[in-house]
Amino acid sequence: MRRLAGMVRGIFSRTKQARGVNPRPTNVPSARAPNVDSELDAAISALRATPGSLIPEADMLAAKELALDSLGELLDEGKSPRELYRLGDNFFHGDGVQSDRQRALHLWKTAAQPSTNHDAEPDAMYSYAMAVKSGVIDHSENDGGKSAALAFLKQASTELKHAPSMSALGHSFESGDITPASAKEAMHWYGQSARHGGGVAAVYAMGMLQMTGGAGLEANASKAIKLLELAVTAAAKTQSEYTAGTGDKAAAQTSAQALFNAKMALNQLYCADGPNQDWSKGFQVCKDAVDTLRAPHALWVLGNHYYWGKGVDESLEDAARLYEEVCPTLICAVLSPF
Repeated sequence: MRRLAGMVRGIFSRTKQARGVNPRPTNVPSARAPNVDSELDAAISALRATPGSLIPEADMLAAKELALDSLGELLDEGKSPRELYRLGDNFFHGDGVQSDRQRALHLWKTAAQPSTNHDAEPDAMYSYAMAVKSGVIDHSENDGGKSAALAFLKQASTELKHAPSMSALGHSFESGDITPASAKEAMHWYGQSARHGGGVAAVYAMGMLQMTGGAGLEANASKAIKLLELAVTAAAKTQSEYTAGTGDKAAAQTSAQALFNAKMALNQLYCADGPNQDWSKGFQVCKDAVDTLRAPHALWVLGNHYYWGKGVDESLEDAARLYEEVCPTLICAVLSPF
């Protein structure tokens, strides 16, 4: 097996030299992620054709595993932080290579470390932190995944003005997953994200946090309504731009969900007791939400508006139609949150 490992590593070195694959200066960005599949196929083909190797077919799977290990080591050398981030993304999602999340985390952590030759890669910082936040790696691991994730988010947010990291830092302060909870700090970082391109999702997060309040932040319905109305306006604009062919698909998909959620949150605020109560507005935003997405909860709430005549003329027929769409037996139509 040692001989096999040596042959794999030697073949990788020869095939890279023959193909002109030389280490890239670390300060030169890559136009695209390395084609890991083609490198691997070339090495395996060379291994099969090696004179005198006499490697049985049954051992080729083991050779492929060794090749993957060697490939990862060789591709790491001389790569820019952006290349390392993209390679890590390939390994994390199994895109063109066998999925290996530990290797992905190693690559992201390497790309996130600044040096004399290059700056840190903010997307790598963000990806590593999100892997920790989502539980992909244990918070208590020896290398301090939890503290490293928080440090990366803070650095990417404060020094590199990376909007996704700002939103993630805001969520961390809101949820308390990798840092003590502080709604005040969460609101600050959501706001910073909104100012640096975080888009509709950041504004929506601010509105929801202002609606519920939390540690160091008092709930304020009036402020929440203003923020959520702003999120609705921004989301509608993003949707219109995409429909017109000038917007980004990913941004449109994100804004569509934020648009629906913001409208349903506004419905709750408009229908609550207090100085902001406005049943007509509550009905209208709920109806708009249903037009956006016919989700069961939204259909149920809109049915209740018709059933009780809140913000709209009472209509048992319209209420029954909406209730039936949620629950065809109509058994669930006997109760109402109003």
